[in-house]
Formats: sequence, C-alpha cells, structure tokens
Amino acid sequence: MPRGTRGLILPLLGLFSTFTFAFIANEGIHEAGHWLAHRAYGASVRVVLDPFGASRIVGAENSSAPPAVTSVAGPALSVLFSGVLFFALWRWRRSAPAAFLFMFPVALIQEGVTFSLGLLTPGGDASHVAAWGIPVPLLAVLGVGLLVAGVAILGLLLPLAGVSPNNGGRRNLILIGAAMIGLMLLRFAVSVGLRSGDSLEATVPLVFSLLLAAATAAVFAPVQRRLGVRLVVMERAPAIFRASGGLVLAVAVIILQLSILN
Repeated sequence: MPRGTRGLILPLLGLFSTFTFAFIANEGIHEAGHWLAHRAYGASVRVVLDPFGASRIVGAENSSAPPAVTSVAGPALSVLFSGVLFFALWRWRRSAPAAFLFMFPVALIQEGVTFSLGLLTPGGDASHVAAWGIPVPLLAVLGVGLLVAGVAILGLLLPLAGVSPNNGGRRNLILIGAAMIGLMLLRFAVSVGLRSGDSLEATVPLVFSLLLAAATAAVFAPVQRRLGVRLVVMERAPAIFRASGGLVLAVAVIILQLSILN
C-alpha cells in the first residue's frame, strides 16, 4: 500500500466513525425532543429510531400538542444537550472521546439545515414553526447562522479526530469529503436499494454532504491559524486508538437503534 494512502486510512476511519456517531446520536436526541413534547401534552406516542434515515414519531397524528411546539422541541433538545456536553468536556478535550465533542457542531449543522433547506419541505419542522407566525426570513437567517457556526466549530475540532492542517488543502478535502459522504452513501443505498425509497429525495443529503465537506475543508486552515493553536492541542492518543474508539461508538449507536429502538 502506498505510503500516502496508508497515512489516510486511520484519519479517514477516525473522522468517518466520529461524524457517523455524532450524526446518528443527534438524530436520536432530536426525535426524543419531539417525543417529550408530545408526552407533555399527554399524547400516547412512541419514538422509532433508525440510523439509516427513517427515524420518526409514531402516533403523532393523534396528539393534541401544537405542531410548532413539538417541532421546536426536537432541534432545541439536540442543540442544548450537545452544547452542554461540549462545554462540560472541553477542558478534557485531549482525553475525552472526540465523538462527544463533535456532537455539538454536527447538531448545529443538522438543525441549521432544518431551518434553512427545511423550509422547502412541506410538513417539516420549519414549516410548522413558520405557520406559528415566525417570519420565514428570520428562520432562514437562524438556519444559516447555525450552519456557519457548526462548520466553524467543526473546523476547529478536526485535529481531535486526527486531521492535520499540515496535510494540504487537497488531501484534507479528500479526507473530509470521504468521511462525511460515507454515512450518506450508506443511507442512500439502504433507502433506494432495500426500501425502494425516492432516489431523488435520497440524493439531496448526498449532495449537501459534499457541499458541507467542501465548506469545512475551506475553513479548516483559517480557523486553525487563528484559534487552533491556542484551543485545540494536537497531542492526542495514537491514531489507531482514535479510529478504533470512534468506530466502537459508531457501531454501538447503530446497534442500539436497530436492536432496541427501531
């Protein structure tokens, strides 16, 4: 195996597993927020979690909870929970699993999509909030703001997953792109291949993950130059431990959702 390729494998595995865990765990917390809001109004609902994109609340059509309230509850819990975890672990960022720290910027990005691109989805969280009387332009600004903040923090944390700003722009673009699109490719394959889902609808997350990877790679070096030296210390466990630790967490959350909460 060429030396350059060999040097990409462990960082790629570490970043892919870290991103996968953060993305799937946040989706679960998001759905838990919806569930809690329905339950607060006495509705008999249950949550179904699916790491491959079919997470949902069952029985919501019989709930008396205002749609705007339940729609806000999902994003709010996701951002709040991951934010508290992020700031609680920041002091121990050299030893804490990077996947837990990554949950916060990934949640910001996920909910940024909810309140920006999600405005184009009838029946989605953003449309329910807009129907509550919140101006659509304000929601769009909120969504874009969350996206920008998420990408910037993600660029700050990448060294904790084994990505070095010294790799060069092209190498890091390949690394970040492959890691972020991996989960979306898997979800696309399951949706279209095993569930006969809408291929066009399943393609949108793929395209967005590429745009997200490009944006993250673009801000990585500038963010590291300005903040990374002071805030993120590169002295971490060897790459094999970072990769295996993230992989264990990613596999664990997938198994949990498939075996217990699906």
